[in-house]
Amino acid sequence: MIGMVQPDPSMTDEDTDALSRTGTAGRITSFSETQDGRLIIVLTGVCRFDVGEELAGTRGYRRVMARWERFAVDYETDAGKHEECHRLYSLLRAYFVRKSMEVDDLLMEKMPVTSLVNLMIGQLPFETAERQALVEAVSLGERLESLARLIEFKLAEPQIQSAARRH
Repeated sequence: MIGMVQPDPSMTDEDTDALSRTGTAGRITSFSETQDGRLIIVLTGVCRFDVGEELAGTRGYRRVMARWERFAVDYETDAGKHEECHRLYSLLRAYFVRKSMEVDDLLMEKMPVTSLVNLMIGQLPFETAERQALVEAVSLGERLESLARLIEFKLAEPQIQSAARRH
C-alpha cells in the first residue's frame, strides 16, 4: 500500500511542504518509467485517511501516521442505487457532451455508484482544491452531492470562445 496526499492548495509558495489533511491509500496497479528516471504510477484507491503526525522520511518519500477511523465507510459495499444517481448520470452526460467526450452510457449506469463517483473524482479535470474537497467528503451521499454540484457549476461556466470571435 502507498498513500498519496496532495499539497495543501490553501498554502502560499512559502509553505510548499504543507500537505492537505486527507489522502488516499491504495495499490499500485501499473507503472512506467520516464526517460528521465521518474516513475508514473496508477494507484487504485482502497481507503482514505486523515494525515496524523509526520514521521521521518525514507529514501526521499514523506511518511505520516494515517488515521483511518473517519473513513471506515470506504470499506462498505454499495447498497444499491443512490437516489441522486439519475441526476448525476444526466449531469455527466451533459458534461461529456460539453467537453466532446464519448462515454458508454450503459457501462456508466451498470457501475456500482461508489466506483462511478470515485472514478469521476479521480479522472475529471478538476482543480486541486475542488478534487480535495471531494476526497474529504466522508459519505457516499456527500461525495455524490458535492460532485453533482461541482459539475453543475462547470456546466454553468461560459465556454471559452476562440480568440477570433466576432463583435
